[in-house]
Amino acid sequence: MKFNITVTRAAGIRRDELHELDADLAGVYPIEAIDEDAALDDFHSTVAIKVLDDFYIRATPRLTGLICNIMGTDCTNGGTTSGRKNVTLIGDGIRGPFEPSEDAPAVWLEYDLDPKGVRAGQLAVASVAWLRSIKGLRAGCTDFECIHDDWTSKHQIVRVVARPLKEDGTPRTGGMFGGNYIKTSDSRFPMSAPIPVHDRFE
Repeated sequence: MKFNITVTRAAGIRRDELHELDADLAGVYPIEAIDEDAALDDFHSTVAIKVLDDFYIRATPRLTGLICNIMGTDCTNGGTTSGRKNVTLIGDGIRGPFEPSEDAPAVWLEYDLDPKGVRAGQLAVASVAWLRSIKGLRAGCTDFECIHDDWTSKHQIVRVVARPLKEDGTPRTGGMFGGNYIKTSDSRFPMSAPIPVHDRFE
């Protein structure tokens, strides 16, 4: 797995108070490891820190997904999709190699196999591959007869919406549809129709 090791100064520690060899340590370090503990171990074995107590150090998985095109009429009031051409769709079952960037920030796929779920989301037909990846299909299934949810098994319908992320990497809730949708021709895209983005906040 890929991780980002984020190094920040501890609360109350000014840059001019750091050991001279630690002055430029703050930042983000990409590491590949089997889990968070191994990523931290690898980081500490390669980066020397003179005064460990001067820093907060944490490992977080590097999210990857699919780069999607933005379409629609922008009424987001400066939302994530405003003025951009692309976003990076991440979330359960999304298998893509692309990391979010300034030009294609991350949006999170929120879904519900119950068509009455995900308030204000859009009904869309889900792909078999995506449903299998989120365990919507039991092992050995070859069609929708054995999908757990009855409505989905008959209609392949789920309710979906994409949400921007907060700084801590969790989806930002409370937004509304701002006029933009996302879609890509990549076969790994989970839906047959564009997904609405709820990135307008009042």
